Amino acid sequence: MGDNISQLMAMIENAGAELNNNTKTLTSSSQTLSRASNEQAASLEETVAAVEQITANIQANSLNVCNMSKLSDELNQKTKKGEEQASNTSSAMNEINDKVHTISEAIQIIDQIAFQTNILSLNAAGEAGKGFAVFAQEVRNLASHSANAANEIKLLVEKASKNKTVDKKSPLV
Repeated sequence: MGDNISQLMAMIENAGAELNNNTKTLTSSSQTLSRASNEQAASLEETVAAVEQITANIQANSLNVCNMSKLSDELNQKTKKGEEQASNTSSAMNEINDKVHTISEAIQIIDQIAFQTNILSLNAAGEAGKGFAVFAQEVRNLASHSANAANEIKLLVEKASKNKTVDKKSPLV
């Protein structure tokens, strides 16, 4: 019976030692599992934070795209309005150019009339003698004034034409 108890005690002692070894192994494994779980949780938290940041970036980009779209629409509208205004300005400049050309033609006719009137008055004074000299002088004076006025108008038209040419080269037109 003593041997049986000794054997039983030895078996219990061996079982206790084996249980102690298994407990140490289980504790070590639990600690390793706990560390791995903590690392996994930390990694998941980082992933969640990164996903939240990406979501915030996507929302900000989406808002920026909407704003850019609105700005693009406004720019298109202003560009169309600018094109219309440029077209209107071009049409007005063409009309002005046509009128300047017409004025230039009228000035040439006035110049020719003044020149011919002056010649006629000189011829008339020579043919009619002294009695017609006063009338001829007045006709010459009128012809001279007409020529001067025509020249002044011509200079103004030329100046306006030069300004119009400068305006056409302007980037604002």
